[in-house]
Amino acid sequence: MQYLLTAEQMRAADTATSERFGVPPIVLMERAALSLADEVMKNAAPDADIIIAAGSGNNGADGLAAGRILCERGMHVRFYCSLVQGDGTVSSRKTTESMKTQLSILRAYGYKAHPLEELSSSGGETPDIIVDSIFGIGLSREPEGQFAGAISAVNRMRELGAKVISCDIPSGLNADTGRPMGGCCPVCADITVCMGFIKRGEMLYPGARYCGKIVRADIGIPKRSLCGEPLLFCYDTESEADLLPARRPDGNKGTFGKLSVFAGSNCMSGAALLCSEAAYRNGCGMVRVVTDEANRVIVQSSLPEALLTTYVPADPESIRRAVHAAVSFADTLCAGPGIGRTEAAGIMLSEILRVCAESKGRFRALVLDADALRLIAASQEMEEQMTAAAGACNVILTPHLAECADLLHVSIKTLSDDLFRLLKQYADSHHCTILCKSARSVAVSCNRDKIYLNVSGNSGLSTAGSGDVLAGMTTAFAAVMEDPFAAVCAASWLHGRRAESLSAQEGERSVLASDLFRGVRRLGLSGGGSSIG
Repeated sequence: MQYLLTAEQMRAADTATSERFGVPPIVLMERAALSLADEVMKNAAPDADIIIAAGSGNNGADGLAAGRILCERGMHVRFYCSLVQGDGTVSSRKTTESMKTQLSILRAYGYKAHPLEELSSSGGETPDIIVDSIFGIGLSREPEGQFAGAISAVNRMRELGAKVISCDIPSGLNADTGRPMGGCCPVCADITVCMGFIKRGEMLYPGARYCGKIVRADIGIPKRSLCGEPLLFCYDTESEADLLPARRPDGNKGTFGKLSVFAGSNCMSGAALLCSEAAYRNGCGMVRVVTDEANRVIVQSSLPEALLTTYVPADPESIRRAVHAAVSFADTLCAGPGIGRTEAAGIMLSEILRVCAESKGRFRALVLDADALRLIAASQEMEEQMTAAAGACNVILTPHLAECADLLHVSIKTLSDDLFRLLKQYADSHHCTILCKSARSVAVSCNRDKIYLNVSGNSGLSTAGSGDVLAGMTTAFAAVMEDPFAAVCAASWLHGRRAESLSAQEGERSVLASDLFRGVRRLGLSGGGSSIG
């Protein structure tokens, strides 16, 4: 597990390490510089030409210190710094004490730095490696002047073949949101060496596209220094064995969950099949499919392992009988994939929510997905029913971004701009757990102060039915796990890891939703992986 910090959280942790634990800031800086220099050495030939592009703050000081270490290791390094003037003197502009110290040490060692603006006009051959330490996490406005020119020069040299290694964060990127500052194009790094903890903006899009491979450097800032607003975290190397409870050797089909899946309407049998088979393939002992009578033959022939209950959409009593038969069987429920938004679907969902609200805790969880979420978003009465159900069992919502915006009654842009706060506010108000699905899915829960960011997966998941598979996985995990938040995080991570594994074998373009549970025997261990090093 990795924590993902805001700029303010990182500054607070840095300060706490010095003030509470007594580690001097210059010691932390030297450790950061050593980590940066080590990463450069891993990527540099002995005769490599290396450029350090340094700004005027602590990030620039890290870069200068790393360059000095590389020089002492026999590497050829050229320094460019925004504080150095054309005549070689140091500008009197405001800077940090650490930067003053590092410039003084650099000169004492006998190394010369050039003005940063000369980087844009520097002739000669393209360097092998550029260390980008122009801006760090404290950047609050769009880069201008020599800084904007230096960022452009770094990107231009990268296009000509130089490898770019960014110190802490690519220059020009917002550390909290992952968005470029103003209208600038940030440095596009091949490798980003994060000091202490990874920053939120490096895992969120579009920021993740600029960071390349992310390497976290342990510079001596302990987890005990973290405090403040809810912490964002992600998984990085977790496997199925790390996240799911062990299978009981003396268990039976009832031990591993009895699910009722309300899914599929006329001509939408695929949603029911994908969701139900995904639940089986992820350890569930028994699955009952509750679907339109029109799907009877295809469900029975395609998934003979499933129990089946059907209803006639035009007959409300048939729908209610099907609901009661299914809930009397199950300990965990899933509703929504492919059910449609018809009157029949509304009757079914309303009855499910009513039964759950009156269940006195009999159900382990109710997972609501797809059409169920649209129905709830369109009806205040049904939203109130959902909240009542959440008082009696764990309610898990798995909307994609557009469905989530509908649930919260905001625009997609408003939701995207304030995603973490709005999701947590909704989860707390309705006593539920939410997984908002996107390129970077986010999970929150009413009973957790942490927020999960899923960094597994790829464009192979951008295919019809992959959400149905995730709903089945989530329901299967919720059936055997006490914590719905942990079940959602595990399902999201392992779902993405399967896509990575499949894509490593077949390519991202060829992945089908059904591939996510067919033929993959080791979740996330046979290829792919997140970009965190």
